[in-house]
Amino acid sequence: MAGQIVEITQPGHWLSKARGFLEVRNQGEQVGKVPLDDITTVIISVPGCSISTVLLDQLSQRNIPLVICGKNYLPSSWILPAEGNGRQFQVMQAQVKLSEPRRKRA
Repeated sequence: MAGQIVEITQPGHWLSKARGFLEVRNQGEQVGKVPLDDITTVIISVPGCSISTVLLDQLSQRNIPLVICGKNYLPSSWILPAEGNGRQFQVMQAQVKLSEPRRKRA
């Protein structure tokens, strides 16, 4: 199934790459596993998560953006691959700048 958005909403998770999968662990126990090729975006919407540099590299090789949210649950950082994501970044910026009524309608 292509086009999945992975969102991490609980603190204490460890994200890593395992044989072509994004693997999510909590206290050493696997709580989720998604094929990297099926992911379109990874969102970490809670503080207190860790991510491996190998996974960061694999996300960038596949042009998958990583969005990190602050304490107010709004995006504070986007990690985008150096190549090929100019348009995706522009779309994300436009979405963040939407007015409150338009956000509610969406």
